[in-house]
Amino acid sequence: MKEDTLQHLARSGLIIFAKDGKIDTVKAPEFGEVVIKYKNAQPYDVAVTEHKKL
Repeated sequence: MKEDTLQHLARSGLIIFAKDGKIDTVKAPEFGEVVIKYKNAQPYDVAVTEHKKL
């Protein structure tokens, strides 16, 4: 993937990570959290929690 493409993805609110040589993305919530769990230096679980701002 080209560097300018990765920068565009990051600017659009995506979190970029690699697993087994493949690049994957997760959309960052407007309010909330993203937890990426790793095992043996490889991500194995992604949890996105969205919250409402009061």
